[in-house]
Amino acid sequence: MEKEVWNLSATIAGNFFLVKNEDLFPKSPPHSSLKNLKLIPQFDKQGKQNGIFELEMQFEVNSVENHVDSKLPADLGRKLFYHFIDILTFLSGYPITILKGPSLVFHFSDVKKHRTIAFSDEYRSFGPMVPIINTSLLSSLEIDSVQKRIMSWFRKGLQEPDIVNAVISFCVSLEIMADQFPCNEGVNRKCQHCGYVSIIDPGMRQKIETFMVNQIGFTKADFRKVWEVRNSLFHGGYDSYVPNATELHSTRRILTVSIVKGLKKLLKLMPDEPPSEDPAMFPFYDPFLDVVYRDP
Repeated sequence: MEKEVWNLSATIAGNFFLVKNEDLFPKSPPHSSLKNLKLIPQFDKQGKQNGIFELEMQFEVNSVENHVDSKLPADLGRKLFYHFIDILTFLSGYPITILKGPSLVFHFSDVKKHRTIAFSDEYRSFGPMVPIINTSLLSSLEIDSVQKRIMSWFRKGLQEPDIVNAVISFCVSLEIMADQFPCNEGVNRKCQHCGYVSIIDPGMRQKIETFMVNQIGFTKADFRKVWEVRNSLFHGGYDSYVPNATELHSTRRILTVSIVKGLKKLLKLMPDEPPSEDPAMFPFYDPFLDVVYRDP
């Protein structure tokens, strides 16, 4: 199978400078497709590094018949880019600012064309206009810190372009949510030596199951799906690069409904008030521009 060579470029800024000017290509690349990596510093008038860098890399993907519709280079390019952004953030101890990009370019060998993929740096998603009825909530003092934290993780899940990270954010929101509702189901623990049975407080599994089944109306099978995915994600069982993410999208729909219904209960909103409890109103967007240009 033929390979496509893609070039990724981005401009980043951070509170760090490079001490050594050496080849940055990793000895053990995070992905076998990575072929080249450069981090090029910019300099001020005094010849000192100013904290702005050009990040460039090359990677390969298997060629496909329909170039325009394939998400493979977009998914892999984003994964590789944020892999190095995460490392630079950790090494510097400061967040890395993405000034431009990342953008991907592939030059066709048989025709004078090139394909460009650019990722959106805006979170706005286009869809049906939703009426905001409860404007009083914008200045309400009745929303406590826990409820705001649930909303915050919910927002992060909606904005996250990676389906794995989106589901993780929703799971965090769900765990905080489940702790706000009563759970009378204790756990029986029997001593192996004397046979004494003690009842201990319910754990997170019992709290989430009680919340989803008793408060929201999901089935135990729905809960088990969420719990299995949650455990896999929290314990490293899923890679962020998943060719077939049907299970994650299904779980995401259950999570969004659970969080929306739970928050409406906490805020004492009627079921027919916005936001809608229909999961179709919270679609998963992966905004990037994919265009093929003819070279001059």
